[in-house]
Amino acid sequence: MTAADAELPKQDEILALAAMLAEQILAAQSEGQPFTQPQFNALVSATRFLHENNVPWPPIVQQALDLFAEQIEAIKLEPSEDEAQRWAGSFEPSVASSKKP
Repeated sequence: MTAADAELPKQDEILALAAMLAEQILAAQSEGQPFTQPQFNALVSATRFLHENNVPWPPIVQQALDLFAEQIEAIKLEPSEDEAQRWAGSFEPSVASSKKP
């Protein structure tokens, strides 16, 4: 058996695990539960391996990746309360500039 032959079962196993993980993530999302960092890390690692080995993943895996991207983008677009207050405060006129000469 060659090294390439040994990779096939590994690829099939990782593909199946990625699909199961994606199903769990999407099911949790439909129940209003967020994904966890370990789920994110595991799915990204699996898809990276699959990509590097030119193994296409099923649509459900792509759906989970798209969900991650949407939620990450939403986090970037929604500043925390502290950040929003600092940002809003930067547009308030300072006392010194509001005094007339």
